[in-house]
Amino acid sequence: MRRGNNLALGLASAIATLLIALLLAPNAAAQTPTATPSASPTNALDIEVIGLRTNSGQVGCSLFNDAQAFPRDDSKVLHHIWAPIHTGKAICQFTDLAPGIKMLRAEIGQDRRDIVAAAMLLTPSEGAIFWPLYDQYRAEQHELGDRKVRLITDFIASRDTMSEERAAQLTKDALSIEKKKISIKEDYVSKMSKVLSARTVARFFQVDNKLDAVVDAALAGRVPLIK
Repeated sequence: MRRGNNLALGLASAIATLLIALLLAPNAAAQTPTATPSASPTNALDIEVIGLRTNSGQVGCSLFNDAQAFPRDDSKVLHHIWAPIHTGKAICQFTDLAPGIKMLRAEIGQDRRDIVAAAMLLTPSEGAIFWPLYDQYRAEQHELGDRKVRLITDFIASRDTMSEERAAQLTKDALSIEKKKISIKEDYVSKMSKVLSARTVARFFQVDNKLDAVVDAALAGRVPLIK
């Protein structure tokens, strides 16, 4: 179980939403960067860096895929760009974030499988039954996760200029995703209960719910509120 706990901590770090590192020149200082709505490409993120004590030079911005690696482990940098400074501020625009998100989610998925394996304590015969069902279950949840990523991307891109109609639709879409998530769980509780013991099924969904809570908590802490 100690291995499972350590992996859980690793997952919590891995799923922390992409962190922004500001690599500034020695004579520059910045306030906390703020995300502004992207007016251009799909899957784009604009970061406005304000309060710089210079009107020239450049600001370097990096997106990390691991909270523990921030700010010094360059091997965990997904994107790095430089933006010119004008009138004490700069805007770093990251475009086409979808490939980076896809890679990060793949890494998280493998960590999650390792945690489940450590926590379930399955016999070989139980594992032969459990893992095919688990892979099917996670494939359906992953597809639902794609919808959630698109929803969050759309929200961040339009949160400062969102109409009443768009806000209502995003709320409706978010609830639809949550309902579908519960529906998938109920479906696989039924499927697993036919071939595995009730205790094994209960243990798996207890672990699964804990992992969902870690992901949701990290995500909730990084997604800004609607304005």
